[in-house]
Amino acid sequence: QHQQQQQQQQQLHRWQWPAEEKGGRFPETASGATTPAPWPAMQSTSSPSGGGVEVRSVPSAHFPTITAALAAPCMSSTSPLLVIRILPGTYTERLRVTSAVVLVGADAAALPEIRCIGEDGIEILGNDASCVLRRLRICSELQGHAVSITDASPMIEGCELMGRGGDPKRGARAGMTVRGSCAWPIVRG
Repeated sequence: QHQQQQQQQQQLHRWQWPAEEKGGRFPETASGATTPAPWPAMQSTSSPSGGGVEVRSVPSAHFPTITAALAAPCMSSTSPLLVIRILPGTYTERLRVTSAVVLVGADAAALPEIRCIGEDGIEILGNDASCVLRRLRICSELQGHAVSITDASPMIEGCELMGRGGDPKRGARAGMTVRGSCAWPIVRG
C-alpha cells in the first residue's frame, strides 16, 4: 500500500497541462489566444503516464465552488487522478483535502484567490492527501494560516500565501504550518 501511495504521489507531482510545459496559459485555444477557452465542467482524458484523469472546472454549472468539486464523486473508478481547474476570481471557502487531487489556477497571469475560512486555511490531512496546489493565491484569516498540513506530503508550487485581504500582515502567523512525522511537503516557486 505504501508503494502504491508513493507511485500516486509521483504521478500527481509530475502532472502538467501540455501548455504549462511551454510556459503558456492553459488550455490554449485553437487560435493560440491567451484567454482561457471555455471547457466543459467535467471531462476525462489520459495522463502522461497512461492513467485516466478527470478534470473539473470551477466555477461551472456542476461545480460552482471548489468545495463542490472536491466533494463530488469521480465519474469513473478508473480515473486515479482528479484535477480541479480554478478560473481567475475570488473564492471564499473552507477547504479540507483528504485525497489525491491537483488544485491548479487556470491562468498564470491572473491567479485565483482563495480566501480561507477558519484559522487553519486550506487543510491537507492524512496519508491519502498527496495533493498538488499550483498557481493559487491563498489568503488566510486574521491570525490564521493559509495552509495547514497534517501527516500529508503535498506539493505547493507557484502559490502566494498571504494574509487576509491579499496583503502580507505584520505580526501574522506563518503562512503554512506542518504537523506530524509523516508530513513531507515540497514547496517550489
